Amino acid sequence: MPKGIFYTYAYNAEKTIKRTIRSVLAQTHEDFLYYVVDNGSTDHTGEVIQTMAQQDQRVIPLHNQINMVWEEGNGWWSVVRKAEINDLFCFLDADDTYKPDYLEKMLAFMQENRLDIAACGNDFVDSLTGKITNVRKLSSNLIVAGQGFSYYFPLYHQFMRTMWAKAYRASVLQHFDFSHAPALQYGWDTLFAVENFRNASRIGILSESLHQYYLSKHSLSYQYDTNGLRSPEILYHYVERFLQEKCSQVSPRNQDFLLCIYLNDLSDALHVLWNTPIPETEKIAYLLVLFESEPLHLLLQANHLGKLYGLLPHIQEQRCRFFSDITDRMLSLDEVPDELVECFCKFGELLCASIEDVEKWMCFRNLHIQYLHSVGRTQEAVELQ
Repeated sequence: MPKGIFYTYAYNAEKTIKRTIRSVLAQTHEDFLYYVVDNGSTDHTGEVIQTMAQQDQRVIPLHNQINMVWEEGNGWWSVVRKAEINDLFCFLDADDTYKPDYLEKMLAFMQENRLDIAACGNDFVDSLTGKITNVRKLSSNLIVAGQGFSYYFPLYHQFMRTMWAKAYRASVLQHFDFSHAPALQYGWDTLFAVENFRNASRIGILSESLHQYYLSKHSLSYQYDTNGLRSPEILYHYVERFLQEKCSQVSPRNQDFLLCIYLNDLSDALHVLWNTPIPETEKIAYLLVLFESEPLHLLLQANHLGKLYGLLPHIQEQRCRFFSDITDRMLSLDEVPDELVECFCKFGELLCASIEDVEKWMCFRNLHIQYLHSVGRTQEAVELQ
């Protein structure tokens, strides 16, 4: 009988780690080990972990001296190498919980359907109020194999974006290739899950919510990094390659769906950027990296985005509103660094042309012409008039 292996790494999680550990220790299927890493915490996280380990020998405490500097034997990859190939490996964030029957039901689901990876639904819980704000789950169980990876892509994709709420056979994780997954702060969970789905022959989605994800504004998802606007593009291409390799092609329906996902990811990334306390000119500099983005240009041309899913009015409104909000933000600036002005104007023109906003397009075109005159490129300015 396979055993369960849980894995959590915690940094300054003294307020939540006890709740997380208790949820694992409460599992109705009791044959498991639980590795909990104190990731160089500067609060009492390490003490809490040690205390819990003294109370239950299934808890195995590990410790890194410095946050995210992995010492020998502490990483999940080191732990999984010691596991039997059919053991089930489950990740859990240091502020989240599994319901008591999580392991029992996931184990039975995987054995019954001969799965390499099983995912389940999850509750989204407000960390301040403890109230459930949303539940993500399917209406019925889903088994995916062969060409099902193409046909069911829009159904299982939402469960392929996180490390948690899944049980992986150790044999799948043992084949994980780090060279396939670029380093990202925003989106690493998705890269991780996609790489493992690539190595799986059969996956299943259990139509029950067995995981509780606590929403907090202190999460990395709400913190901007310098590659924040590159992440949606990297994820887009990464998942696109997954479909090409797994299914030999990316169908028009899945290509359309990927662009819808890209739009949502980019909207989230820009929301974080706008709320980051840095100068507006610096924000625009980050924004302009999108000028060379292939999926953004595909999005600019996607006049029927979401049509294949019956989402056309909703997603098209979102697309137009998204581009309109960006141009409003750009036009509200008092100044733009000289070295960015031309790219700034061309980008604004592209966005406005895509949503057929003639008035704003003229604003960017006039700024472009004025700039060309100011740097002595008169002939180019005349050609734009």
